[in-house]
Order: sequence, then structure tokens, then C-alpha cells
Amino acid sequence: MTTVSAAPAQRHHYDAIVIGAGLGGLLSAATVAKAGGSVLVLERLPYVGGRFTTVQQDGCEITTGALHMVPHGSGGVLAKLLRSLGLPFTPVPRSVYASFFLDGKHFIWKRRVDLFGILGLKASIDLLKILFQMHFIRYLGHHESFLDWLHKQSDEQIVLKLFERFSHFALSIRPDQLSYEEMRAVLRSVFHYGFPEIPVGGCKPIVEGLGAFIASRGGRVLLSTQATGILFDEQLGRVCGVRYRDRHTGEVQTAFTRRIISNAGPKATAALLDGAPAGVASVPAPFTAAAGLKLHIVSEKSLIPHNSIMFCLDTQRISGIVEVSRAVPSLVPPGMHMLDTFQVMMNDDVAMERELALRDLRYVFGSDFDRHCRVVRTSAFRRAWPVNHVIQGEDPDDQEPVPGLVMVGDGYKPTGHIMVEGVAASVQSIAHTLTQP
Repeated sequence: MTTVSAAPAQRHHYDAIVIGAGLGGLLSAATVAKAGGSVLVLERLPYVGGRFTTVQQDGCEITTGALHMVPHGSGGVLAKLLRSLGLPFTPVPRSVYASFFLDGKHFIWKRRVDLFGILGLKASIDLLKILFQMHFIRYLGHHESFLDWLHKQSDEQIVLKLFERFSHFALSIRPDQLSYEEMRAVLRSVFHYGFPEIPVGGCKPIVEGLGAFIASRGGRVLLSTQATGILFDEQLGRVCGVRYRDRHTGEVQTAFTRRIISNAGPKATAALLDGAPAGVASVPAPFTAAAGLKLHIVSEKSLIPHNSIMFCLDTQRISGIVEVSRAVPSLVPPGMHMLDTFQVMMNDDVAMERELALRDLRYVFGSDFDRHCRVVRTSAFRRAWPVNHVIQGEDPDDQEPVPGLVMVGDGYKPTGHIMVEGVAASVQSIAHTLTQP
């Protein structure tokens, strides 16, 4: 972090500067713009949306992160924030709750009661007891891992696998990495807000709509522009600006503000703050990130007969598959279909993880996979481009670790809020700060 004590004669002033045009950065910038504030958004990539949009490849639109799904659909925090901005959130009607692949069979969960028929009597009773306890009873051993607690409640393998794959798919971590209390908060959010939904058109129209909203109110979004340092005013004792570089021309400029909003994650933001004066708090950076792997598959044949999640309960790696083209047909050429798989990375060997995923796909779909399918892209989410910058439940509470610097995004998810709902909730929790003069 560069320190300054006197302002230069020529300045570019904004009410807020946002680092990162991912979903959290765009929601923050739109909140400032709605309140009439001037805002500058700096994005190092050539597009907005971060891990909540699509890019073109081989005639298809490939997701950069999220599988187009919003965890709580029209009832969740993201939909609420969008509506508060006057932007639409229109979900594609969900055809089923989900489905499960186990022992070579595909079970469809269309009505709530169907789940108990799929699980069997003993497992259904165990599941009901578990859900009742997690919803209504506060457990005193809340620091215990969810996996340890779960093993005390049931020895039914299908119940254990159900929660394991939910943890893998929805949280991108193993259940032993999650506290009981955090999983309880996550499930209570499901009970409160509702089940996942895919917005009409997928995730890209949402981020493009936010970008257009910001521009329509005089905000500036600079793409291919890298933030290179955060400035600190020693006299005021707070951040005061950002130095940034155009990645095409190499030109370096500086913009000034009293409020910086970082959507870049704790580690990248901490690097921008390097060299803070003694006594100034810094952004804590040594957090565990959530790592995952996705395969993007184009198929000549529809392989999943619904637009929700197929949870894979006895595969080696893949936790869930979504045939995303059922909800967003524009992702692929006419007559084609797209499936996205997801798995938690159990090691850092991407080639091994991919091979295990391919074995899973041949197990689930049989000869149809090799006959009709082609893997268009393999996406590894780790290091600087993780699933989440901080794993569920370990997110820091302090969203203003340095005076004038506000943190949002998937490194600051409030308890019980997952994925893009967590990103939206991180913005919602500090929205009042963003609109202060």
C-alpha cells in the first residue's frame, strides 16, 4: 500500500472505487450508483461477471464458474437485491426438486414425499430426525465437525452420502471441513429461502444488466484494467485511492476516493495493501480456499430428463451434474445439449481428477457418454481462481479491516449463505455503508 500525505493538484475523484467486476463488485457499484454516487469499477479481465458469467468456445457459451444456478432462486438474497435495484430475476420453472444416481439407477425427486420412497424406511426416519434437530434444536457442541455429528445420528450409507454430496456440490468442501453449526445455518437458509433456480437466460444477463445499470447512472467500468496498489492518506488515517494500469497500453493512472470496495478476495487485496504504515490494520490473507473441477460437455443426446441437479451418490469424484441447456438452450447450437459436472478437488493433480470424472461419467451414462458426448472444456477452480476464496464458515467477520476499505465477495460470506447468495449477502450486510456520503 502506497502512503500519501498531500494530494496532487489534478485528481480523478469518485464517491467509491470498486476493485473487481465480479458479482459482488457489480452489486456494490450498482448500490452506490442507485444512491446517486459516482463510482469507478476496475476489472482486470476483458468482461464483467467474474465467475458468474459465460465465455464463448467452440460455438458454445461456457460458464466461468457458477452452473447458472442461484442457490435460493427468487426467494434468496441475490434476487432481493436485484429487485431493489429495479432489475428482474425471472426463474425458469423447476421441473423437479433434484434426482439421485445410485447403484446404476436414476431416482427422480419430483414431489417432496418421493424422497422418502427413494431412501427407504430406516434412512427416511434418520433423515427426518436429522433435519428436525438441525432446524429446531441448537446443539451445544457447535464446534464439532458436521461429519462427526452426522455419524452419531445415522449409520445409513445413503444418508451419509446424501449429505456428503450436498456438501461437495453446494459448498465445495468435504463435510469434515465444515462445522455442525455452519451446516445447520446453511440448511436453515434452505428452509427459509427455498431451493435453487436458474434465471431465464442464465447468469450472463444478470451481470450484463448490472453493468448497464451502473453505466446508465454515470458509473465507469474499465475492463482489462489491473488495480496495482491502494493508496493510504496518513493524515486522514484511511485509504484514499487506487493506482491502476491499462493491460493493453500499459498506461498507469490514479483515482481518488474515500471508499474502496474490494471484490478481489482477501489474498489479492492484501497484496495491494503491501507496505501499510505501522499501526494500520491489514486484510488477513492466510485462508483456506475451496477448490473444484468442472467438465463442460456437449452431447448430441439429452441425458438428464430435468433441469435440476442430478446428485451422484456412489461415484468416485463427481458430486452432481446439471444439464444446463434444458434451462438455457441458447448455450449450445440447436439440437445440442450441454452438461456441467462438478467435483471437489481431492488433490492438486488436475489430470488425475479429470480422469476420475470421465470414469464417473461412463459409469453414470454408460455407452451413451462415448457415443454422444464431447468434453469441450475442463475448468479447474483453485489458487487465484477458486470456487470460493474462503471455505464455508471460515469467512472473516470484519468487512472494513482498514478504514475506508470495504470487503465483499465469496471471501466474506455471512454464516449460512452459500455461493452467489453469500456474495449477495456480503453486499447486503454493508449496503448502508456504501450509500453514506
